[in-house]
Amino acid sequence: MAAGGAESRLPIVIRRKRGRLFWRILQAVVLALYVLTIFGSRNDPLDEPLLVAAGIAAGLILVLELIARWRGRVRDRTFEIDAEGVCYRTGRETWTEPLEAYDGVLWREETRTSAITGGGSSSHTVWFLELKHRDDPTRTVPILEMRSEEGVRARWEAVARGLDLPALRELDHGETMRREPGELDAPLRDFAAEGRLEGALRGDEAPPEGVEWNPREPRRARVRQRLGGIFLLSFIPVLGGIYAFFGFDQQLPLLLLAAPLVAHFHRTHAHYRIDVADNRLLLSLNLGGDRLSRRSLPLDEIEQVWIKPVRLGVVETADRTVVIETDRRTASLSLLSPAGGAWVAGHIRRIAAAPPGAA
Repeated sequence: MAAGGAESRLPIVIRRKRGRLFWRILQAVVLALYVLTIFGSRNDPLDEPLLVAAGIAAGLILVLELIARWRGRVRDRTFEIDAEGVCYRTGRETWTEPLEAYDGVLWREETRTSAITGGGSSSHTVWFLELKHRDDPTRTVPILEMRSEEGVRARWEAVARGLDLPALRELDHGETMRREPGELDAPLRDFAAEGRLEGALRGDEAPPEGVEWNPREPRRARVRQRLGGIFLLSFIPVLGGIYAFFGFDQQLPLLLLAAPLVAHFHRTHAHYRIDVADNRLLLSLNLGGDRLSRRSLPLDEIEQVWIKPVRLGVVETADRTVVIETDRRTASLSLLSPAGGAWVAGHIRRIAAAPPGAA
């Protein structure tokens, strides 16, 4: 991570430690075992095989660490980035690379899965910032690694601005968004004015099934959420708790009867409303006539609208999420059909790119 969090000021120094904590813990465990067997073997000769095993393990670990230290694998890695380029140092290697060799500052995310106690697995998303080398991936510089997306965009732009390099964003299915240094913080309206906005609807495309839109009110739309397994998986435990609270003995038949009703109600009543008022994009999630949530984004601050798949762990579903980003806030419309997601993203790009007050 950049020292002091000052990603826009040079030099940027990143220090990485590799493997040291693991070796320290392993050494402590073996040393404790060795000491215990020494004292225990004085009274019980049966402990001698354990003492020998501990001694062999301690000696093996010592040899392995000496080899690792000699090869420089447990030394700190230090990257220093300034206006001239990158300097990399370890205990046994040093190299420098000019900034011209780097394609830009890359923002990407990765879903990781880990086993949990009792079987099964859990997944989490990690966000990365990297100084991406144009030709040699081994000289790509890891700048930042975070478990939360909050603040990543601001740091991404700050590093790119500080180094005067393009800001790259890795999207789904191998797509990469590129913003030149002079385009950082540029809203979609600026790209539209220059004729470089892609993916916006022209205004006469008929909406797909599940989307209600009237050309006489072009800035207003209503899009239905898909019937997603996520909704049922989250609602069935709630039903189970209700049945248990009222003392029903047979919960499973009731759940099997209630699930289709819940699914039908969700399919016919859960929807998003997209509207514009006072130069702001208004997004609300509604269930029937009740509004569950609402987000508001200034149209002249919207910098990116993109689509990503909904994932259950590492499994990609058919559902889509439309993500709308500004520097300060992010809003999303999830559980949309692929056609509905594509139409909604294009619709929002069109109204975000239009001049203030235009239809």
